[in-house]
Amino acid sequence: MATLVLDNGAYNAKIGYSHAHVSVIPNCQFRSKTARLKTFTANQLDEIKDPSGLFYILPFQKGYLVNWDVQRQVWDYLFGKEMYQVDFVDTNIIITEPYFNFSSIQESMNEILFEEYQFQAVLRVNAGALSAHRQLHVMDETHVINQVKEDVCYVSQDFFKDMEIAKLKGEENTVMLDYVLPDFSTIKKGFCKPREEMVLSGKYKTGEQILRLTNERFAVPEIVFHPSDIGIQEMGIPEAIVYSIQNLPEEMQPHFFKNIVLTGGNTLFPGFRDRVYSEVRCLTPTDYDVSVVLPEKLDFESSFLIGKHTAIAMESMLNKLKSTVTKVTADVTSAVMGNPVTREFDVGRHIASGGNGLAWKIFNGTKKSTKQEVAVFVFDKKVMDKYQKFEKDQIIDSLKRGVQQLTRLRHPRLLTVQHPLEESRDCLAFCTEPVCASLANVLGSWDNLPSPLPSDIKEYKLYDVETKYGLLQVSEGLSFLHSSVKMVHGNLSSENIILNKSGAWKIMGFDFCIQSLNPSEQELSRLGSNNLKNIPEEVREHVKLLLNVAPAVRPDADQITKIPFFDDVGAVTLQYFDSLFQRDNLQKSQFFKGLPKVLPKLPKRVIVQRILPCLTSEFVNPDMVPFVLPNVLLIAEECTKEEYIRLILPDLSPVFKQQEPIQILLIFLQKMDLLLTKTPPDEIKNSVLPMVYRALEAPSTQIQVRVNSLVCLGKILEYLDKWFVLDDILPFLQQIPSKEPAVLMGILGIYKCTFSHKKLGITKEQLAGKVLPHLIPLSIENNLNLNQFNSFISVIKEMLSRLEVEHKTKLEQIHVMQEQQK
Repeated sequence: MATLVLDNGAYNAKIGYSHAHVSVIPNCQFRSKTARLKTFTANQLDEIKDPSGLFYILPFQKGYLVNWDVQRQVWDYLFGKEMYQVDFVDTNIIITEPYFNFSSIQESMNEILFEEYQFQAVLRVNAGALSAHRQLHVMDETHVINQVKEDVCYVSQDFFKDMEIAKLKGEENTVMLDYVLPDFSTIKKGFCKPREEMVLSGKYKTGEQILRLTNERFAVPEIVFHPSDIGIQEMGIPEAIVYSIQNLPEEMQPHFFKNIVLTGGNTLFPGFRDRVYSEVRCLTPTDYDVSVVLPEKLDFESSFLIGKHTAIAMESMLNKLKSTVTKVTADVTSAVMGNPVTREFDVGRHIASGGNGLAWKIFNGTKKSTKQEVAVFVFDKKVMDKYQKFEKDQIIDSLKRGVQQLTRLRHPRLLTVQHPLEESRDCLAFCTEPVCASLANVLGSWDNLPSPLPSDIKEYKLYDVETKYGLLQVSEGLSFLHSSVKMVHGNLSSENIILNKSGAWKIMGFDFCIQSLNPSEQELSRLGSNNLKNIPEEVREHVKLLLNVAPAVRPDADQITKIPFFDDVGAVTLQYFDSLFQRDNLQKSQFFKGLPKVLPKLPKRVIVQRILPCLTSEFVNPDMVPFVLPNVLLIAEECTKEEYIRLILPDLSPVFKQQEPIQILLIFLQKMDLLLTKTPPDEIKNSVLPMVYRALEAPSTQIQVRVNSLVCLGKILEYLDKWFVLDDILPFLQQIPSKEPAVLMGILGIYKCTFSHKKLGITKEQLAGKVLPHLIPLSIENNLNLNQFNSFISVIKEMLSRLEVEHKTKLEQIHVMQEQQK
């Protein structure tokens, strides 16, 4: 029995028999941009003299295998006569999969390898399991890794300084530490090597298993202070503390700032308390005292008594709240209580209904381990009480069959199952991608919905572009079922079309599906012409053809997608977005350039639901940002401030920090009025203002960019408090390296705006000590013309005049007081 090893990577596949040489093959297909019908698979790329005219079709997206059609063709090539000529009857296979792989992907892989290729045995492993050295997988060795964390980690007080130290070699690297891992025979518990026993170069001769740690010691705890370092766009602990307190009534805030208590295991990291204090202090008004306490010892008995009295005091409040949630809780509890699905998922609000007869109640839900949002479909068996037992069994079998088919089938136009069907005494339940409602709910069929009716369903309005593209999506799904799966759905209706959270139409309800080698040849009975009167005239003839009793006359699903009815600019735009991952940067840039002409023609909800998420997902590609950003800001103009903060700003914040290409900065500067109008003051200070700083500081920045940045800086002043302007903005002006006249006039404008502004103003101490010593030398720069010089002198004289008046008034008051005391 031979064993084939396949490292099925997202870009390259490494394949070979366990006793033979390994081959590295591209795990993808290639198609020519000019001749679309020509497809190249795997290492057929080597046959092409000029590969520049190709684009990739990958089976993997974001690390997971999602395109089974492409993967099958690559595997057919690898296992076939072109490569390894696998004798499946006499071959086992070891194949790699990603960490945290979805169970649905695992099931599909098992089914394909066993049933389609008929391997004798299949072993799915993570790539790390095939490595030849000792591997510590942190999810498998949680005890060991947790012990390492507790023994070596600390919180840095100056992250970038410690990072520089961690890069040094030998004795100079005071951060470096060697940790001896336990082997659970002679060493039961890991420990840190004393500094004097560390081998700074070469290897240890003791045979101990050493884990050398440098920046990991402080980079791991840094995550709780800057979650954005690992892509989590949330506040760090200090910001969360300040944000929470600032949401309290103002008179309570000083007391809370003086009573911050740290608790929890990670607070025991050395430096944790000091770091929290220093950052909270920086974020807190200067007239508030800040106290951060880390208890040395927790008194469990007193804590229990405090908790007991607190619980008694809260009991009456909870009783008041109880009545408001009783009905919702009862709905969820009665429907799902005891079902195994609740072990992994929290079930929330009843939002919709769907499936044949709208029999499935649909609830919001989240996965407990990852907080991933899902939809939970629940069928309550109590609705069958009026039926005989054999009828109940038929209904249950039909529902089970439909969900099992849906779980096995994978296609973008079919509803994605996240957790397979579970059964309990009272109900059936399974979990899918987040959904909004069924099409039947949207069209006014409200059976099995909660009372009162959810407002988002009651007020939902389908736009023409959604209807056209929805039908197009359903047609693509049917084309997949008919052509690839050889299956007839059997009951495609509005009840079995589900609108997911982004508004896409997905097919479900395979309760009555049948296998058919020729789905388009199913028999149909004749329908009267009166049944077609509500169908739009431009598609009426096509529908008549679809309903023709002669199979040869009926167009298939693929042909339907090409009728003129679907040549709608909105539908075509949405279709292009769905295939965006297949496009190269040139194709994307051309599309994004023309998008501003299309957006005004589309409804706002469609733009926000369908287009905005696709655009913001392109922000990870720096080359695409200059083409995507104008469209995102165009959408922002039509959003309310609340919608902008909730839907757009979280994705814009990382873009504010990008310095290249320069077009990103220019776009932001041109739209500064929009940013200042809708961005909260804190975000202006933390994101928009630093972006303007970087534009002014960069030595290679064009003069026009610096001038525009200064103009924007002047606009930002209105949104900042006086002392921030005096302590941060004005000193920064002195660091601007450029001496071009336009830049100098911009600097003068900011000084003048601050000086004359009622809310801001400049103190006489600042005027005398910092502002005038800066402005006077600038006024005699040789590059200034006469008018520009006069502008400088005018502002300087005005400042000197106010300085003279204020200080003279003060001296006169002092003189009067001294005379009165004599």
